[in-house]
Amino acid sequence: MFRISIHILFLGYKIIVMKLQSFINGMLVGILIGVFFAPYSGEETRRKFSRKASGIKDSIEDIHDNNTDKVSNQERILQPKV
Repeated sequence: MFRISIHILFLGYKIIVMKLQSFINGMLVGILIGVFFAPYSGEETRRKFSRKASGIKDSIEDIHDNNTDKVSNQERILQPKV
């Protein structure tokens, strides 16, 4: 009984390792394909990524500010008048 459980555990571990190796191999192949077929130089890609990230950051800040204003307005409306 105990020997069977160890065997099952070993098989489970082996399957996990095989799946992890397949995942890592797939990532490496994807990176190599991306490097060979990249439409832009590294510098241009980094610049585009930086601009896009900056735009997303600005959008998130705008949403945060807008929601903060809405909450403040609702808080003012809901406060009992003293």
